[in-house]
Amino acid sequence: PALKVGMADGIALTAQASYAPAAVDIARADVTWKQATAHVDGRIGLQGKRQLNLNASADQLQVGEILEALNTTGVPATGTLSARGMVGGTLDRPMATVVAQGSNLVAYEEQIGTFNADVRLDGRDLVLSNLVIDKPQPEGAGKLTASGTYNLDRETYKVDLKSDNLRLVNLTLPGGQHLRGA
Repeated sequence: PALKVGMADGIALTAQASYAPAAVDIARADVTWKQATAHVDGRIGLQGKRQLNLNASADQLQVGEILEALNTTGVPATGTLSARGMVGGTLDRPMATVVAQGSNLVAYEEQIGTFNADVRLDGRDLVLSNLVIDKPQPEGAGKLTASGTYNLDRETYKVDLKSDNLRLVNLTLPGGQHLRGA
């Protein structure tokens, strides 16, 4: 059967899982929507230490379709995203790692290129250990690197950004104005 979530319809879900008072065991849960796929497997402890042990992946997520599903049609962006992750720790103190990639990214008519990111949730700290954006440009590729942290309780952040040969080539603002950088 197809599901509808928000503006996204035609979502297919297949799962093989079991519930007991002590835990939910997920042998597999797969979601498909258009060409996008997502998978989760693992265990969620419900008693004692309430341990988490989950693996997740998502492939062929189209940026434009995600924005449309979120009813965010005013953001002209395209590209493909994928991610792999693991969740451990406990329900009270989850720990997670995610490796994400993006390709063929374009926003506001500006070619962004590709990105690779390593993100981790360590208790109440969200840590971006590495983000690299490689931006194709007519006079040589540009690069943006970043790292940072965000504390979920204090709502404080720290960010380190570095760019190399990064230029705006054809950025078009919502009003139609073009921005270019030298």
